[in-house]
Amino acid sequence: MTRSPLPIIAVDLPASLLSALTLDHTWLNEDEAWRGVLTGLPNSDKQYADAVREAVRTRGSNVANGGAVGGGSVGWVWLFSVREFRVSRPRSLPYIVR
Repeated sequence: MTRSPLPIIAVDLPASLLSALTLDHTWLNEDEAWRGVLTGLPNSDKQYADAVREAVRTRGSNVANGGAVGGGSVGWVWLFSVREFRVSRPRSLPYIVR
């Protein structure tokens, strides 16, 4: 098992959006950049993507500020694609939840 002090956020987003999120971090604080990331995304995924953005802001700011909420800066977080995991895992294997 690998341990990391970074928060892990499981996301169920299309691979194209996940890629866009990892290539440039301006979407965290700039609404215009965020709207650009959401271009072409179905409306059904946009609300969920907004929730992911807020989770990254919240969890990332906790890391950047030593566990204290607020402060404005965002630290590193892991984004784990459960959509990719679901597609790639054999159906006979159970999910491991802790």
